[in-house]
Amino acid sequence: MLGSLNVPNLKTIGGTLYLIGQESVSEDNFPKLETIGGDIHLALSGFTKLPDSLLSVAGNVYIIQEPESLVQSCLAKQKAGIIKGNVILVGGKISSTEEGKIEYGESYILS
Repeated sequence: MLGSLNVPNLKTIGGTLYLIGQESVSEDNFPKLETIGGDIHLALSGFTKLPDSLLSVAGNVYIIQEPESLVQSCLAKQKAGIIKGNVILVGGKISSTEEGKIEYGESYILS
């Protein structure tokens, strides 16, 4: 688990952002983040909403059901065309393949 993360000037992530289980990391750590070139995995993170500065997410957003404010933020950004993929609620056992792909025991597409 990350003890701290300080990226106040980060604007672009070219690939996927994995913050699974990083309860100490939230949208406050990414105040200028505008673009994510892949998916975002935020299950069990400290996020309560997506960063206000976010303009584009090329892939899917994976979250758990709580907090509700994060769910609503994701759905609003998808409706605005910022999230190009799906908003997916996940649960159950989390594992990864040999290729590093994250797999969830349960998933439900919200959009």
